[in-house]
Amino acid sequence: MLYMSYDNDPLSAKEAARLLRLCLCSCDCFTMTEVPYGSASDMQKALKPYLIRDFQTSRWFERQKVSPPMHVFLYKTDPGAGEILESYTSHLFRTGFRIPEQNMEDLCFFSDNTLIFGTMSEEKFCCVYPPSEKFEKEIREIHSEWTYRDRARDKINLRYFR
Repeated sequence: MLYMSYDNDPLSAKEAARLLRLCLCSCDCFTMTEVPYGSASDMQKALKPYLIRDFQTSRWFERQKVSPPMHVFLYKTDPGAGEILESYTSHLFRTGFRIPEQNMEDLCFFSDNTLIFGTMSEEKFCCVYPPSEKFEKEIREIHSEWTYRDRARDKINLRYFR
């Protein structure tokens, strides 16, 4: 897995846009978690046509026990959904949402139900599980400061969240 921790967003807006497009082109679905305060945001409402399902879980990417359970929204990847994500995010991480009142965070991308890119907004890090050598090469071209970590146990599969 490739790992990046950040205090300030390490990606320029241009790098973030390239990374978002790479993830959208490489995945078939994505998730966001709802923060436990506030009401449905404009982004959440705009993404509703792409919602596959939502579920609550006490275990998620990089989180082994969460109380109360997290509310996860699973969306299908579609050009329209991609446009919405691009219009509301400037840097992929919660601190980069253009509209501060948005109530969604922890953007994750999945290919064939398997996590390929995950962000932990509040904790300020992201992880990449490259699905191919080409993907890894492209992500390293976008941003070179990734650290390698052997933590495959944290790679989640959506099949376990039915």
